[in-house]
Amino acid sequence: MPSSDSINRQVWREQLATLIDTALDSTWDVFNYGTANFNGKARNVVIASGDTDYPEMGAGSRDVAEGEAEFDFYITLFILYADDSQGWTAKNSEDALDLGRKKIADVIRDNYKVASYWEKLVPNGRSRVGITPDEGGPVYRYEVIPVRASNYI
Repeated sequence: MPSSDSINRQVWREQLATLIDTALDSTWDVFNYGTANFNGKARNVVIASGDTDYPEMGAGSRDVAEGEAEFDFYITLFILYADDSQGWTAKNSEDALDLGRKKIADVIRDNYKVASYWEKLVPNGRSRVGITPDEGGPVYRYEVIPVRASNYI
């Protein structure tokens, strides 16, 4: 009886986080999981798992590299809106968001194919910008960037 060995989405999520972390300087924190605790940094990136598809034609594969998968991830930039004690302004926040978005676009383009991981990494729709509600904690400007990684051959 065949024994499938499907790809674990966690492995690709962590690889994507590593690529983003390498592209950003030390003023950024990159989290390879969904979180809302940012260790006091003003610039943060979170990579969270999204929708997944394991096509039937990939079933039965005994080799992870041959098993087909399609994973959606949500790369979210969380930028502190303003903090007088840090000298961090709303303009700093907007500028950091724009720079972070550009850097993420570069990572996606530069890593379209990553051997032993995915055959294709592409944006999966437009990004969405917003501001978290002020509910007693720090306010963050954010941008959610949907991406899709797949290894269909």
